[in-house]
Amino acid sequence: MHGFAAFFRYGLLLYDTSYRRLSVIPEAAKPFVGTAGIWNQKPGSMNSLKPAVYAYFHGHMHVLLGLTPRERLTLIVSNSRDGEMIARAAEDMGYQVARGSRTEGGVKGAFKLLGAAGSERSILFPVDGPRGPKEVVKPEVIRIAQLAGLPIIPVVARARTMDKMKSWDNYNCPYMHSMMVYVYGAPMNVSAGAGAGAGAGAGGGAGAGTGAGAGAGVGTGMGDENAGDKEGVEKLRQELETYMLALSAKAEHFFDQDVYNDYLD
Repeated sequence: MHGFAAFFRYGLLLYDTSYRRLSVIPEAAKPFVGTAGIWNQKPGSMNSLKPAVYAYFHGHMHVLLGLTPRERLTLIVSNSRDGEMIARAAEDMGYQVARGSRTEGGVKGAFKLLGAAGSERSILFPVDGPRGPKEVVKPEVIRIAQLAGLPIIPVVARARTMDKMKSWDNYNCPYMHSMMVYVYGAPMNVSAGAGAGAGAGAGGGAGAGTGAGAGAGVGTGMGDENAGDKEGVEKLRQELETYMLALSAKAEHFFDQDVYNDYLD
């Protein structure tokens, strides 16, 4: 293994045991995620919880450090060289990996994900990967969730002390032993004909404010939508992106003194 790949792989595993965790989970997401307000612990066991599609930004890859049990989570990873490093690290951490991307092996990866969903596993999906643009949600996450019949739960992460790398995704690199917060959104129903609204402020005050009814007429095809289906998927894509950006802004300010103190109270 090349030096950088080894550094990424084993460095991530070192981070995995070195930091403290907080979770902010809205009431509607608890059947999928676990107990809210956990101090110095991972979110509660998902053994008895419902499966979902977890949507996260590529630059927030450290969300992987806070989800359990990992043996019931499947991560979609691109077929790129960077994806190979991520896949090896994720497998070492206990995740199942499905390789695929928008341009190479995507159909194969999609079928692996659907197989995971059929086994009551949750899916982890980097919505702006594998090459960006940064924090622009791709439509594939909507289509996968529709085919799997699962809701989408957005999740963002923020470290109290961290650096942003000079990469396309401005990867958030947390400092060792830094306090981390995971902010989850309310479940987003993207099934055909569903009103997709995640709800204004459902994520504990996230305030995305996205509208209902965006999912009318949404299809379930992976590449054969008619014009109406494409329009429905695009509305859902925009809604998810808006909601995730609102959650990200909330996480960005979580460690401001007044917000942090309110959480501890």
